[in-house]
Amino acid sequence: MERISASAPGKVLLMGEYAVLDGCPALCLAVNRRATVSIDIGMTRQSGLLTSLLPGIFLEFTVNTSGELHWLALDAPSQPVRQAFEHLLTGELLQYLGFGTGCIFTLDSQSFYVDQASARHKLGLGSSAAIFAAMAAATDDLLQQSTPVETIIRRHRAAQGDAGSGVDVACSVAGGLVRYRLNDKQPEIHPLDWPVDFPWSCVWAGQPTSTADMVVDFQRWQATDPFAWESLKLTACGLLEKAEKALVARDLDGWLDSVGDSLAWLRELGQASKMPIVSPIHEHFAKMALESGCVYKPSGAGSGDIGIAFGASEDVLEAFNNRVMEAGYQVLELDPELTGLSGRKRNL
Repeated sequence: MERISASAPGKVLLMGEYAVLDGCPALCLAVNRRATVSIDIGMTRQSGLLTSLLPGIFLEFTVNTSGELHWLALDAPSQPVRQAFEHLLTGELLQYLGFGTGCIFTLDSQSFYVDQASARHKLGLGSSAAIFAAMAAATDDLLQQSTPVETIIRRHRAAQGDAGSGVDVACSVAGGLVRYRLNDKQPEIHPLDWPVDFPWSCVWAGQPTSTADMVVDFQRWQATDPFAWESLKLTACGLLEKAEKALVARDLDGWLDSVGDSLAWLRELGQASKMPIVSPIHEHFAKMALESGCVYKPSGAGSGDIGIAFGASEDVLEAFNNRVMEAGYQVLELDPELTGLSGRKRNL
């Protein structure tokens, strides 16, 4: 029996929310929460799925010689997981499975979730993108092929109903800090060096956000008020240029100014679109950050999920983190992850 494993990191979106969907750059940092995909080959003639989203449940399936997948059980609780898994399977992989070689797929994204009040919630660190990237790498090892990152991004966007920019997938594949931009809908990915002496932390808002729903709401507003959006977009592109220059120059003061400008921009976008991007909980965090000598902004779609804080020193950042925890919220233990996709193959 042979096992192929691959993993990919999660991400925090530092800057560029929403504007990245329309050609502005975004800055995204990979973090040390990794999703892992393992493929055990030849254990049985049957194939199946194990996932951390449904602990202890084995979902069996077959694939016929035409590459058509059939689940042996169609219970309602597993339906979202089964549908998501089908998006991970390429035509080439289905053909391989159709020849009768049984494969057990194990998908582990547990570190991207938090258990709270007897329920499991996503944190907003890009779990689906990381799983997608890891699955692509494992599939490539299995089939002895190489899939371009542009193809992985395109397939992930298709799985999400053509919503999203692909920045999360690009960051999971590359690792580290990336500057990402859609140029005529084609992804451009440029690695940057993260200034390790920039104090930062990430907090969870205590409630998940559906990024796909927020993107749909944004695009609906964008279509109804294109002139307002074009003005905001122009401002966003300028903010990102200023922020990138500060990062490259290791200019912490300039970066802190850019983070504050980005928060103000997200507020303006939320007011124009009537979307709860900087929701009351994010405003609460922003107030605590300001009173602690830090700057704060939501990371990603906003409303819930996560936010990031930056300080001029470790001391002021610690003061902010303590206030967040005293208020009953969680400071996530995150560090930059320089390793993107990684894989290994071994005999068992």
